[in-house]
Amino acid sequence: MVKRTIHPARQKLIRSVRSLDNKVVSVGFFADQGNHSGSKMPYTNLMYIQEVHGVRSKAGLVHRRLFELTAMQHRNEIVSNVKNSISRNFPNSPNQILKDFGQDVKGKLREAFGDTSLLPHNAPSTIAGKGANSPLIDTGELKSKVTYRVRQRKKG
Repeated sequence: MVKRTIHPARQKLIRSVRSLDNKVVSVGFFADQGNHSGSKMPYTNLMYIQEVHGVRSKAGLVHRRLFELTAMQHRNEIVSNVKNSISRNFPNSPNQILKDFGQDVKGKLREAFGDTSLLPHNAPSTIAGKGANSPLIDTGELKSKVTYRVRQRKKG
């Protein structure tokens, strides 16, 4: 009879991989964050309008696809950062990889607020009222609420 043994390093690797099973990282706004003080709308709804529905202007609907465009612009850097995090943290701290990813994407999204190379410019009347051409930034409240969460994936 042959007794099969599993090397401790392999066992540690298996545990690390299993610890990531069914986990997901979400970056953006969450329903429990409350409402934007200026619009009185939930942050999730306010950003949905900007990203998907669009905001009316004299030129038609203006879409500020912050999440989509930021992901496209920084895709290679995000992938490289995840690879570096895996090298640093796996198999000892697998959850740190997910946290690093969330923190990285959150930072890139926050940097993109007001970026006129990425987002459509404000209308001249908006610039006159705000004193700057900074799309999606009035007080900085919306920008400051971008966050991330690591959670268990919902079953079903």
